[in-house]
Amino acid sequence: MLVAAIAFTVATAAVWLVAFRTAAGARVDATIMTGFLGLGGPRIDQLARAVAHLADPGPFALATVAIVAVALVRRRPWLAGMAAVVLIGANATTQALKVLTAEPRLAGAMVAGHVDAASWPSGHATAAMTMALCAVVVLPSRWRPPVLAFGGVFTIAVGYSVLVIGWHLPSDVLGAFCVASVWTLLGITAATTLERRRTPERPLRRRAALGPAAAAGIAVAAGLAGAAVARPHAALGYAAANTTFVVGAAAIGSAVLAVTAAIAATAD
Repeated sequence: MLVAAIAFTVATAAVWLVAFRTAAGARVDATIMTGFLGLGGPRIDQLARAVAHLADPGPFALATVAIVAVALVRRRPWLAGMAAVVLIGANATTQALKVLTAEPRLAGAMVAGHVDAASWPSGHATAAMTMALCAVVVLPSRWRPPVLAFGGVFTIAVGYSVLVIGWHLPSDVLGAFCVASVWTLLGITAATTLERRRTPERPLRRRAALGPAAAAGIAVAAGLAGAAVARPHAALGYAAANTTFVVGAAAIGSAVLAVTAAIAATAD
């Protein structure tokens, strides 16, 4: 867990470096963003805003209380403390990084032109990812598969939504996922160490974790396919004309599901 946390810390720095300090990274970032913006419309934007607001401070606070309560009901105070620290710490880190990395974003290829200077990482994506990961960790292993699937879909939906409505660039979302992963992995390491005298429960098997993750991916793909059914030729033409966007969207979704499944399978 500690090694993985270090790896995600390096990944966080790498995402920032590539997106902010390389022309190729900025160009790919802008191109993927343009693809998401092109999906927008009155109804799509309204739906995306509703989904994104599910990671606002109000819902996030309620989720934090619920997650901590679950750990306390299970009589695992160290795990409850870990969840609280991770949920608050990850999002506080994101807000601090926004200030430290604030600068005008070079995104001339974007339809909307730019996003806010203090946009990296995404606060909404960080909140969504930490809620999903902490919910998976505090639950008994037998309850993790359905929560893993739901949390994966929820996190992907929030990540896509903030891109569709132009609040963030893709690197903001990826950076947020990395920050959330670092804090969760460190939290699990600390909780495991502090609870070393506790008899560990049977961990979730890898196959049991991969199944819900795959189901979540299929659900997201089915939702996108359903939206394209009304105009299949236009959808195929859009995908063919925006291959970088398609690859980037798939990478974002795959990253969420891979991390969530891995943590669900290794958490004690």
